[in-house]
Amino acid sequence: MLFPYVYVPHPMEILKHFLDFIFFEVWCKAPVSGPYSFALFDDLPELKELVETFHYSDTKGADFFNGHVERIYQIFSNLTKAQITQQC
Repeated sequence: MLFPYVYVPHPMEILKHFLDFIFFEVWCKAPVSGPYSFALFDDLPELKELVETFHYSDTKGADFFNGHVERIYQIFSNLTKAQITQQC
């Protein structure tokens, strides 16, 4: 029997939204955004709060997440505009 599709929201959508923001709004804009800081996350307050919480946390997971986000930001900040265009 056919039935209409009913969309069911999932918490993973929030994670995808956060990851898209990090990639497109933080990393891809790294060459013109200046040094890495919490201000890079101002446009998404929920993510900024998470990043700040992780920054002051002593857990390995928090260090892993924030450390990688910042290291990748440093890599992107050294890319040329053409290289950024290829990636983003």
